Amino acid sequence: MRNWYVIQPLEKYNADLLVEKLMDCEKIIVAMVNRPLRLEFDAVPNDTNYGVQWHLNNPSQPQFDIRAQGAWDINKGRNDVIIAVLDGGVDYNHPDLDPGDRSRVIAGIDTGDGDNDPLDNLPISPDSYSGHGTKIAGVIGARTNNSLQVSGIMWNCKIMPIKMVRSGGVRIPHIVNWDWSTAAFPSDVAAALDYAVNNNTNVINLSYSFPDLGFPINEIALRIPLLAQAIDNAYRNNIVITASMGNAFQTNNGIRYPAGFDEQVIAVGATTQNGTKASFSNTGPHINLSAPGLQILTTDRGGGTASPSGTSFSAPIVAGAAGLVISHGKDRGFNLTNDDVRNILQLTANGDAGPIPGFDNDTGHGIVNAQAALQLINQPNTVVQKTLTGGTAVLHQAMSQWVLTSGRWGIAAGTYFQVDRYKITRHVTFDIPFCSVPKVWMRDRQSRSLSYANPNSGRPFSIISNISKEGFDVEYVTYYVRTNASGQTINKWIPEAPAQTQFAYTAVGQLNPAGSAGPISGADIACSASSYTIAGFPAGASVSWSASPSGIATISGSGQTITLSPVSNGQITLTAVITGSCGPAPSISKNIQVGPINSSQVSLIGQSAVCPANQYTYQAVVPGGHKPGYIYQWTYPSGWNVQSQSGPNITFYVPSNPNYGTVRFRVNNGCGFSEYSGITVFPGYNCSAFPYSVNVYPNPAIDQFKFEIQQPKNYRDFMERGAEEKFEVEFYDQNGNMVSSFETFKWEETLNLSKLGSGFYFLQIKYRNSVFKRQIEIAK
Repeated sequence: MRNWYVIQPLEKYNADLLVEKLMDCEKIIVAMVNRPLRLEFDAVPNDTNYGVQWHLNNPSQPQFDIRAQGAWDINKGRNDVIIAVLDGGVDYNHPDLDPGDRSRVIAGIDTGDGDNDPLDNLPISPDSYSGHGTKIAGVIGARTNNSLQVSGIMWNCKIMPIKMVRSGGVRIPHIVNWDWSTAAFPSDVAAALDYAVNNNTNVINLSYSFPDLGFPINEIALRIPLLAQAIDNAYRNNIVITASMGNAFQTNNGIRYPAGFDEQVIAVGATTQNGTKASFSNTGPHINLSAPGLQILTTDRGGGTASPSGTSFSAPIVAGAAGLVISHGKDRGFNLTNDDVRNILQLTANGDAGPIPGFDNDTGHGIVNAQAALQLINQPNTVVQKTLTGGTAVLHQAMSQWVLTSGRWGIAAGTYFQVDRYKITRHVTFDIPFCSVPKVWMRDRQSRSLSYANPNSGRPFSIISNISKEGFDVEYVTYYVRTNASGQTINKWIPEAPAQTQFAYTAVGQLNPAGSAGPISGADIACSASSYTIAGFPAGASVSWSASPSGIATISGSGQTITLSPVSNGQITLTAVITGSCGPAPSISKNIQVGPINSSQVSLIGQSAVCPANQYTYQAVVPGGHKPGYIYQWTYPSGWNVQSQSGPNITFYVPSNPNYGTVRFRVNNGCGFSEYSGITVFPGYNCSAFPYSVNVYPNPAIDQFKFEIQQPKNYRDFMERGAEEKFEVEFYDQNGNMVSSFETFKWEETLNLSKLGSGFYFLQIKYRNSVFKRQIEIAK
């Protein structure tokens, strides 16, 4: 520990500021504030049977439990997170579930029997749901660290019991003997889901399943639309839904529902103490995660405990882990969606559980790892959420037909013809870069994008690639559908026109602390030496300053604050590149006017050709826009009347017989006046219609030019009546000064230009109340 020194500052001195000052010293390698660290023991509950709850703590093979103790060191769960158990009821009188006041197992409903009592009171039977919901509730949220029985995953949460299985049954002699306690009506399940949605539930657990009977998912949705829509409604209300994969692997390994609603539901399979798939656990491409499911010690109906097996007890383990993630997200102020929770659990699962690392049909993304899930969203990591619209669209393929397998996006499932598929791509740049490559995923529910698949399920899709600390690439497609199988005209974008497609993403990782610094504070106008400071400058960071263009101001000092000293007048961009503990961040900058404004920096907006007896407004344009305190001075042709003047705007009335010249202004920004800048004004081209056409040539001219006024067709009759035409000819330079003027009765004249220099001039011919105007260029 050589070369370390402890400094005790005065109480009034800011320790963080002292560290920043020390870090500016070249010979000091590192400095830190010596703050106390809170030390905590690993969270080990004192429940009597905790030691044999292997799904929480498996000392011999810890990689196959859910790492509960490590998770509890981060978050034990909040008491405002509600997890609904949709099952056969819950024994809310169990002392290890509720202290007796229904503060843990809160009010629920019995949609099966149509009352408000969700008590687990079904007739005890090997095939009924009696005791089932009580076991589920204990896995999720048994009262933990209360010196009783077992531990739940959530130390603090509320269990909402919703009984959806009916009591009793029906017997029709010689036909059927149906025990309702072994089944649930779709209407009762839908009502249960609806109750959970309407009562602020965060997680819904569905530990039951029924077979697909050989039907695809779209057919299942058509056959039980009430259930399918109720689950979709819960998902769209941002509720995490966990469901068991089923226990029929040996007899019928088909897809079972509701786990088969894979877009809305987290489908959970079961694993053993050795991390292998449980022999009974169903498999399939729709599986999301696995969790321990063999001999899971939990609460039992009547006040005791039981050790059941099945995916029914794997699903609530994931529900409890989801509750921990939601709790920690709330604690850290993150607005996590149900898609976020699913992705966090999948990305952090133990992917080595199956035969192939990563995803497989046996165990999904692996065994849920509650500790790793919380670590992902724990300090110093941050959750960044964005929704982007549109991108670069190109026609990818003109398709003869396209099959949509589910009715969504405003059209029915079916076959469509004359379909164009457009690929949408874009590069996404993070507002603040990360210290290392972050985890990035799409939030499905908030995205409007599709995949290349044909047939297409219609579910949101994207390909995220090339993820770096600074950003990533994304692509997806959208379809333009012209006709359906009946020949009806559709002409509709599915899901949206390219510019209206949406891609919602979440990125998680440690943000570069240098990227959150800024803005640069200080005066917008520097008349003399002025200081500029970077707000939110991270401790221990370094900064490189520059001013562009060079030669206008010099920079002195270093670190968070510098001094800018004027050298000449002009506008500069002051730029700072901050390098923090994990590298440089994108530069921040500030535009500054140094000294008085140059005439080259300003311009005047207004009419150059004006008509007599009219009103005109001119606007001074200055760098950075008009600011309070700017003073404007104007010059203008004599005889013009100022109607109003406000800030950079001035309005004139041009008299009936006006003088022409230049409207000019200069501005004082507090450092002094600029030079004058303005617009040369001259008589308008079309103040009144000139009755004859005029040819002017050559133009450009060198020494002379000629104008010809076209005689009318009845000129002879015109002359015989004794009429005589008089034209007033005036010639102006580009500053509005009259060069020559004369009257003529001729229909053509030649003007000598030999004494005039190169530039632009103006020819004006007046006839009665009309004026002809033409610009002439002299090029010698």
